[in-house]
Amino acid sequence: MNLKKFSRVLMAAGLIATSGAAWWWAAFYGNLLEGSRRGLDDALSCLYSSDGICTLVQGLSQLGGRTPYSPGLFLAGCVLLLGGAVMRLSLK
Repeated sequence: MNLKKFSRVLMAAGLIATSGAAWWWAAFYGNLLEGSRRGLDDALSCLYSSDGICTLVQGLSQLGGRTPYSPGLFLAGCVLLLGGAVMRLSLK
C-alpha cells in the first residue's frame, strides 16, 4: 500500500471514530440531560475530557448498570485524522 492511500485510510478511520464517539457522547449525555434545563452544550467538555463532573457522571452511570461514555475513542479518532492529514500534506 502506498503512503498516499495509507493517509486516506488513516483519515477515514479517524473520521469514523470521531463520528462514532460524537454519536455515543450525544446519546449518553442526551439521555442523562433529558427533562432537565441543561443541554448538550453543557456537557461539551465531556466529549474530549473526563475531568471533574464528567468522571462523576460516568462513575454514577456505571454504578447504575449503564455503559458510560469514554473520550478515548474520540481522542484516538482525532489522532488518526490528524496523523493522516499531516502525512497527506507532507507527501505533496
